[in-house]
Amino acid sequence: MNYEEFYGQYLNLENKLAVASKNALKQQKSIAKDLAQGDLYSFEKSMTEMQSALSELQLQLQELKQLSDNFDGTAYLEEGDFARQLLSECERKNVDIKGDFPVFEILPFTVAVDKNTQQISIDRKKYKTIRPKYIVNTIVKMQDKLKSASFAAVRFATEISKVYDILLVLHGQKEGTDMYLMDIYQLMVPMARSRKDYSKQNFAYDISRLAVAGQIVLRDGRTFQLGTSRNNVKKGIRTLNPNGKEEFFATIRFYVA
Repeated sequence: MNYEEFYGQYLNLENKLAVASKNALKQQKSIAKDLAQGDLYSFEKSMTEMQSALSELQLQLQELKQLSDNFDGTAYLEEGDFARQLLSECERKNVDIKGDFPVFEILPFTVAVDKNTQQISIDRKKYKTIRPKYIVNTIVKMQDKLKSASFAAVRFATEISKVYDILLVLHGQKEGTDMYLMDIYQLMVPMARSRKDYSKQNFAYDISRLAVAGQIVLRDGRTFQLGTSRNNVKKGIRTLNPNGKEEFFATIRFYVA
């Protein structure tokens, strides 16, 4: 049984459970009112009706417990149903996804599944869920928030250009030489713990926005050009263009046009 089947069966039970809970609460309020008024006759009647409501509620809870026992969350994760549903939901929502269980890349986020705690983490934040639909909806909202945020392309390019200049000196290269973006990233964020706050995926997302920004000129008069590599899988940074199409950028160079 996959999660949506499990959840669908719960929805079939939900109305009965809600009615039974409502009736029990109604009788509890009646008991409180009867005793406040000193109406022992109505109190005894309310007690009887509450016992009946609680019995019905107990029946519904037993059905819910049986439903829960029939769904094996660990097997759902380990046997591939979770991954298949996650991929299917991403396809339905037109969300790009790469990777295999238990780690997936949904730019600019990394989604990791913990089968022991049956929860996921999106980058560093943990979520108590293994429902693919909820996960994808959450990520779409996060992506939309990022897209709506302003991006200072000139400032970002300027920060990269400073690291680029350092690499030119380190490698004894002339201005305008292509430098690998991953070398720039590693020099920008040298410590592993810092990369948790600004991951490779975050860097790739900023690079994709820089690519969209097009021709810009820095204060020193230089512009930039992004390039690819023959071995994009190893050397390139995977990005998505505004149409959701996969693109790889491997290098960058700064030069005076």
